[in-house]
Amino acid sequence: MIYYDAPPADGKLKNPLDNSELDLSASSIARENKRLLEALKMQPFFALRMGQVSTNGDSWKIKNQGSFTATGSIMITAADIAPNITQKGVDMKIGLDMATLALKKASGRDFVLVTADSDFVPAIKLARMEGVQIFLAHLGHTVKPELKEHSDVLLDNISAAQ
Repeated sequence: MIYYDAPPADGKLKNPLDNSELDLSASSIARENKRLLEALKMQPFFALRMGQVSTNGDSWKIKNQGSFTATGSIMITAADIAPNITQKGVDMKIGLDMATLALKKASGRDFVLVTADSDFVPAIKLARMEGVQIFLAHLGHTVKPELKEHSDVLLDNISAAQ
């Protein structure tokens, strides 16, 4: 089994609205993700493929845009924004590994892909042409029709809570 992720973001950023310091590694989510990755490393027949995290300190986003009403003016406070943190390289590693394993016939003939990202359609199509069956688990996220179309089995009764 191969698990793809990026390490939790770390470091300290300054909120541009009030200059308060945000320690990314101090959050409970960051600590739990770090523990999960350490535990997964130790599992038999389990490989981690890690991307990187991009934390551009100049890029912040509004946390919950739906909470603002269209009154003509909006008051945004420091609590309303969060750093724009993105994973880099994870999707590319998944696609390349799917293609490589399918072409080398170096794996079982079934792939279970946990995603709702339709960017994987080209890799899925290549794997299927090589005889691989694709089981898609979307964990309740909305899935575009082309992703469903190119998957063999849709595992839609699996949720993240199970």
